[in-house]
Amino acid sequence: MLVCQFGGMLRWVTLLSGLVECLFFTGISLGWASLAVILKREGYFSDHCINATGANSSMYTDCSGQGEQLSLVFTIAFMMSSFLTLPNGFFFDYFGTMATRILAIMSCCGQSNSVEQQGGSRAETTVSNGIVQRERGAVLQAGDTQPSENTAAHVMSFRSCVLSWFFLLHLVWVLSSYTNAFAFTQLCGILCAPLNGLIIGRNKGKPRAPGETEKEADLSSSVLSLFLTVLLCLLFSICASIPVLPLQYLTFVLQVLAISFLLGGNSSFVRIAFPSCHYGKLYGLILCLSGMVLLLQFPLTILVNDVLQGNPLYVNIGLIILSLLAFFDPLYVYLHCRRQAAHRLSLNS
Repeated sequence: MLVCQFGGMLRWVTLLSGLVECLFFTGISLGWASLAVILKREGYFSDHCINATGANSSMYTDCSGQGEQLSLVFTIAFMMSSFLTLPNGFFFDYFGTMATRILAIMSCCGQSNSVEQQGGSRAETTVSNGIVQRERGAVLQAGDTQPSENTAAHVMSFRSCVLSWFFLLHLVWVLSSYTNAFAFTQLCGILCAPLNGLIIGRNKGKPRAPGETEKEADLSSSVLSLFLTVLLCLLFSICASIPVLPLQYLTFVLQVLAISFLLGGNSSFVRIAFPSCHYGKLYGLILCLSGMVLLLQFPLTILVNDVLQGNPLYVNIGLIILSLLAFFDPLYVYLHCRRQAAHRLSLNS
């Protein structure tokens, strides 16, 4: 009895610690859209902004190159993260969950500490690529020549800063409506993910067919999850391809649902369909290969900008058609389960 209680408590601790890790350590990837707004305002890659002439001969600043550079940074970082999941998967299979999570936490803390020390000792030269030098110089000069004002600003408590009109109005100024909507829908992903888990595990506790194994029952339950994931991804691709800005609110919702179903369904299916001793390696290989697909972004970008004169319509249509191929996965699993059921029926008869 005591062993069962300890095992149940350990599962809850694992679940809660996993939620905390997802909340505090996935912001760079899932919250990139909001972070990119801050990086643009801080001047990262601002040297890629150029003066351009509009249709009515008015001058304006074209910062599309800045956005492309930030997208490139995110793409490279995401690809590297995907590639590293494969060796991490080997580590996970050989050393287990605890050792893998401890290594991840130590790596994250060590990286943060290294960046903080480097920035503190060389504030005038580090983390400055793309930052407008004139503004940085003004900030540094103000910090040296106005110590009384800085001291007064530090009398203020954290609570008074948060409740001040300076902070509240600046918060409203920073968050645009679409960026705000995207950020909040990303946060709601934590509410969407359990829905897929309920779909996959809906057979738990129910009587199985004569001769049906638990693995076969789990595979049968995963068919609906696989189908809904592809459907959500397809609807997301269609909405994202339609150049109607208010429609992107729906695109945000579909994106969160699709990502939640995709990530959770992927790990669950690997666990169900394959031996547990290879879970880490297979899961890492899937993410590694998916990261390699991101390399297609670069030739597709060249195709859109240089060949299609900036019109991505035909590329979007092609990607939507390719996404239809993903429906073969749930269809194959469904037919496999049907064959298994027919085989059991023939044996029982």
